[in-house]
Amino acid sequence: MNAVLWSRLLSFLIGIVGINLMILIHETGHLLAAKACGIRVTVIQLGFGPSVFSHKRKDTEYRFCAIPFGGFCKMDTEPHTKQPVNFKNQMKRIISYTAGPFANIIFAIFCLSAYLSMPQVSDVLLPEISLVSPSCAAAKAGLKDGDFILSGNGESFEDYVSLRTWLSDNTDGRTVTVETQRGQFRISAENGMFGILPSGKTTTRKIQGQTFFTSVVNSVRHCFSETGQFLKSLVLMFRGKQKISETLTGIVTTSESLGSFAKKSFSSSFNRGIRTVLYLLGSISVSLAVANLLPFPALDGGYNVIAFTELITGKTLPQKAYLTIQITGLVVLLAIVPILRFFF
Repeated sequence: MNAVLWSRLLSFLIGIVGINLMILIHETGHLLAAKACGIRVTVIQLGFGPSVFSHKRKDTEYRFCAIPFGGFCKMDTEPHTKQPVNFKNQMKRIISYTAGPFANIIFAIFCLSAYLSMPQVSDVLLPEISLVSPSCAAAKAGLKDGDFILSGNGESFEDYVSLRTWLSDNTDGRTVTVETQRGQFRISAENGMFGILPSGKTTTRKIQGQTFFTSVVNSVRHCFSETGQFLKSLVLMFRGKQKISETLTGIVTTSESLGSFAKKSFSSSFNRGIRTVLYLLGSISVSLAVANLLPFPALDGGYNVIAFTELITGKTLPQKAYLTIQITGLVVLLAIVPILRFFF
C-alpha cells in the first residue's frame, strides 16, 4: 500500500475511534440516567446504517452499525396522551436528556486530568554556547565555542532558556561571573549584548506532572474556558463578526484533525502521543457537550426546551408534532456541515 495512503488511512482510523469513544460516553450517559429514573430505553445505537451487531437484554437492544459516526439512545419519553403533565416525570426526562452532555463533561475532566498529571518528556536546549564572533564580549572574556555554562553569579542553569533569562537581566554593563567546565570568567555586556548563542545541543528531560487535586481543578477551569470560547464564537457569529462555517463546523474540523495530530505525536514519542490524544479528546468532548445543550431540534437542548415548555404550559406536545420536530432537526443537522463548507 502507498505510504501516503496508509498514513491518511491510519489518521482517519485513529480519529474515528476517538470520535466514537466520545459518542459512546454520551449515549451511555443517557442510558444510565434513564434507567436510574425508571425510563425504559428501547434502543442504544452506535453508528448509522445497517446493523453489524445487535444484542437485546431485557427491554433494551444494543446495536453497532456499519457507518461509524453518530449514535442515539431511544428513550420511552415521547408524549402519548393529552393527560396533564406530571412534574416528577418531566424532571426525569430533563435529567435523562442532560445526562449525555454531562457524561461528556466528566469524560473531558478525566482526560484533561490524566493529561496534566502525566510526566512530560521533552527535548531542552543545553546551556552550551556558541559565540557570535571572535570580537564579541564573551570572546573577549575568554569564553569559547562549546563552553558549558554551569552558573552565573552563583545561580545554576538547568537549560539554555534559564541561561538566556539570566543574561537578559544583566545587560546593563555591570560585570558578572559565569562558571564553565573550564573555570570562572568575568564578563560584561557591550551595547546590551554578550554575543552568546545556543550551540543547539539538546537533552531529554522528564518533567513531573501535576498532583491529582491540582490536575482536576485545572481541568475544570479548562472546561469552563472551552465553554466560554464556544459561546463567544456563537455570539460573534450572530453579530456577523465571525463566519457561520467557522463556528458550526469547528467541532467537526477538530475531530477530523484528531487522528492526524495523534499520529504525528506518536511518531515523536509514545508519551507525547498519549498526552496529545488525551488533550484533544478532552477539548473536543467539552465542545460536544456544549453543542448538544444548544436549544436546537434533535439536540439534547432542544428536547429540554420541549420538556420545559410542557412543564410550564401543563400540556404535552402532540406526538405528530414531536416527531416532526425530531426529523426536521436531524435532517438540518446532517445537511448543515456540508452546506456551510461549500457555500459560506
